Amino acid sequence: MASSSATRPEVLHVSFNSEGMWASNDPTGLDPRSLLGPGELSLDHYFAESDGLTLKYRKLASVLLAASMFQLSDSPWFQHHLGTECIFMPSPDNKRLQQWCPRILCTLVRNSCTGLQSDSIAAFGVLVLELEANRKASWTTDDEDWITGEKSNHVRLARVLKTWEDLVSDDYRRVAKACLEFDSLVEGLDHPDIVPERKGLAIIYKCILEPLFRHVTKSFGNLAPIFKGMFGPGRSLTAPMDISPSITAKRVLFDDDDSVPERDDQYVYRLVHPNSTILSNSM
Repeated sequence: MASSSATRPEVLHVSFNSEGMWASNDPTGLDPRSLLGPGELSLDHYFAESDGLTLKYRKLASVLLAASMFQLSDSPWFQHHLGTECIFMPSPDNKRLQQWCPRILCTLVRNSCTGLQSDSIAAFGVLVLELEANRKASWTTDDEDWITGEKSNHVRLARVLKTWEDLVSDDYRRVAKACLEFDSLVEGLDHPDIVPERKGLAIIYKCILEPLFRHVTKSFGNLAPIFKGMFGPGRSLTAPMDISPSITAKRVLFDDDDSVPERDDQYVYRLVHPNSTILSNSM
């Protein structure tokens, strides 16, 4: 949070967890593990354990993280590395399945990078393959951009796509390939109603989020109710699903107020699903 002074704003660093919120004057010295809830472990830990996350929970995590990427693509959350050491998940609990979700610890301070970052999209592509194969794709000395000499998630994703061909199904390889080709897909998108700055969101939705949702509900149909109303009341991830009204515990990523201006993700959602209930709810 910043003061109203335009000449020299002062920043108040705030930390929080499930139990409360407090001022943190030394955010660099804060141990992120102190913010974790009971039983939350890193994805690195689950990959290292033989009895880690089951396939159902790994597929669920991929969709929830993709949905977060879609809705938070212009926020500091997206600017953080989507590595397995940064993602924390509670222990699997079928009794609390509708409340289960992964977490990424980050600050809300923007860095110099803004907007959609294709390298972060590539990092998510690696994560999709890791979750499906249930193993970590460690960096190698070959994962460097030959021009800059810096580590590149594009190079890493291209390598993993090739070497893990027998470990990951074609459906998930196509999603990862879309992450690899994100820039070219954005450049090639031609839609009269999508302005250039929103093309990235459209590609995230149609080529990444929607396919992942389709794959997880095809494999585990009982997960479909979790996504009912994910984008607010009456807004489904795909075409409206016939779900029993007895299912009342819903995962809402954002409690949208339809009286406020339409967010970018709502705009893109409405374009790619012109027949969905979002038309009557947000217009």
